[in-house]
This record gives sequence, C-alpha cells and structure tokens, in this order.
Amino acid sequence: MFIFSFLIAVAVILGLAWAVVGLKDKQAVWVIDASLGLLIGSLLASRIIFISFHWNYYQAHLLEIPQVWAGGLSAVGALAGGLFVWVVYGIWKPQDFYAMENHFLPLFMFVAVTAWLGSWMEGVAYGPRLNAGRWGLLSLDEWGSPAKRFPTQLLGAVLTLGWFWFISSWKKPKILLPGWLPVWGFFGISSIFTVLTFLRADPMIQWQGLRLDTWGGLILIGCSAIYLFFYWSVNRT
Repeated sequence: MFIFSFLIAVAVILGLAWAVVGLKDKQAVWVIDASLGLLIGSLLASRIIFISFHWNYYQAHLLEIPQVWAGGLSAVGALAGGLFVWVVYGIWKPQDFYAMENHFLPLFMFVAVTAWLGSWMEGVAYGPRLNAGRWGLLSLDEWGSPAKRFPTQLLGAVLTLGWFWFISSWKKPKILLPGWLPVWGFFGISSIFTVLTFLRADPMIQWQGLRLDTWGGLILIGCSAIYLFFYWSVNRT
C-alpha cells in the first residue's frame, strides 16, 4: 500500500502542477483549492464505501477506520465522491468552476492512470491467470504471489489515458457546453472501470451474478449520463 500511496501522491503533485500552468495567482489558488476539495471528497467516499462493505471487521477495530495508509479504498467510492463534489461546486460557483474546467483534466488523468498502475504493483484488480499465450503479464495477487495474468490493470491505464486524450481534443462548442469535460471524464473512467470488472480475478462479493463493483460502476455511468442529459437539456439553447 505504501507504493500505491506514494504513486498517487506523485500523480496529484504532477496533476496540480500541470493544472495551474499559465494561470494567474488567484486562478491558480482557486484551482488548487477546488482540486483538493475533489480529492478529499473522493478519499472520504472511497474509505466510507470500503468500510461499509467490511463493517464486520471494522466494528471490532474502530481505531483502524481512519488508517487509510494501511489500505482499504473503493474505486467506485472514489469516483462517486469526486462526481458528487463536482456537482456541488458547479451549483455553488458555476461561473468560476465551469471557466476552469479544462484545468482539472490533468489531475483526473494522472490520478486515474496512476491508480491502475499502482494496482498492478500492489496486487489489486488483477486479471485472470493465463496458462499459455503471449498476452500474459506477470502480476501479483493479494497474497503477493506472482503469476502470468491477463493485463487488466495495464489495459485500464492505457484506455484511461486514451479517453482523456480523446475528450481533450474535442473542439466543437455545440457538443461541449461549459462544465462538460470533467463529467465526460467521469463517464469514461466509470465505463472503463465497469467493463474491466469482467476481466478481473480478485475476490469480490457478488449480487445477482455480478460483482458489486460492477453494479457500482453501472450506477456511476448512469449518474454521469443523467447529469450530461439534463445539463444539455437546460443549456442547449
């Protein structure tokens, strides 16, 4: 977990540095403050979701609840927390927030890509074992045992990087209203995460034949799509 935390910290620093390039002092301070708010919201929601699914353990170990550095985060919770804080910011200070929307994309991209790569190094979200074939990648499981597996984490990092490059290249104002780009980022991250849950072999509680993180990803896709649809309906003129 130390490696994962270190990589995320580096990703946050790089993302914030890229986000404030070329901004005036007041704008840079505002972007940093808003970015930290998004990160804190993601962290809290991620921890809360994880603890809620493992409450039988944590109710007997209450002192471990705030120990996020010891491991125990939910990707679905992180995305949900970030999306929630984004909507709150958009309602609170819409003009400032939407004017600065493009400056949040580097932070989202760095953190999302690093989370996939960090998961590979820590033995989280690993793919199924491959007995033969050239597509296998040496990966750890939660016990630290190496094996040749489908490169789920690496595929997630590549797809996430490609998605952010794609939406960053959009230039059509009729398609992109102010405030849309980061939500398209959430939509893409949620979609990639959800699809790749079908290529994961790490243990997870299932409901109705699907992993709980698959259900969580589907809900996030729906929430992002609803936001985009209603925002477009209100602002299309």
